[in-house]
Amino acid sequence: MRTAAIVHLDRLRHNLKLTKDKYVAEGSEIIAVLKGDAYGCGIAGVYPVFRDFGIKKYAVAIWE
Repeated sequence: MRTAAIVHLDRLRHNLKLTKDKYVAEGSEIIAVLKGDAYGCGIAGVYPVFRDFGIKKYAVAIWE
């Protein structure tokens, strides 16, 4: 049996907007933190959402 994580990109977008509107001070920016290969999704699966949201900085252990 394999365990899988499902990333709903629409919910990711919603959470990014909510976080930015509620918690990020004017003039500050969000840094996206990715674990390994984004829980099996790979960076390619989530990167477009971050890019389109204007995120330019990432915290990763290894960028492959």
